[in-house]
Amino acid sequence: MPMWLDELSAQRSQVDPDADDPFAPPDPRVGTIYLIHLRKRMGHAQHYCGFTTDLKRRIKTHKAGGVHAARLLAAAKDAGITWSVVATWTGTREDERRMKRNNDLARTCPKCREKVLRRKAAQQRRVYAARKAAEECVPVST
Repeated sequence: MPMWLDELSAQRSQVDPDADDPFAPPDPRVGTIYLIHLRKRMGHAQHYCGFTTDLKRRIKTHKAGGVHAARLLAAAKDAGITWSVVATWTGTREDERRMKRNNDLARTCPKCREKVLRRKAAQQRRVYAARKAAEECVPVST
């Protein structure tokens, strides 16, 4: 049974492109999320998270400094602070925004993770101890 041209087009648009097809157009929504660790803190910041579709080009831009580099990394360059890319993930710009909103990049940094987890565990122990002490001080009415 012959199909109309618009039906064929509709079927073709529903088929996912082959991931191994070198001629398939790149999906602009998917790229690389990267995490940069600064050797020394810049104010309150020691990490920078970014998104790009061309990681090598973006890292070169950051290293060069100037107007197209992230402000934090340009300031780090001016201050003589070195940095390195410590982690990369495949994801979308929305994933990068979610990581930034989570406001806990140090936990995802391989260089800082253990220190952060130890600090958070100690904080939880202090909260637990304070709660237990408060329970012991409350008089129980009979």
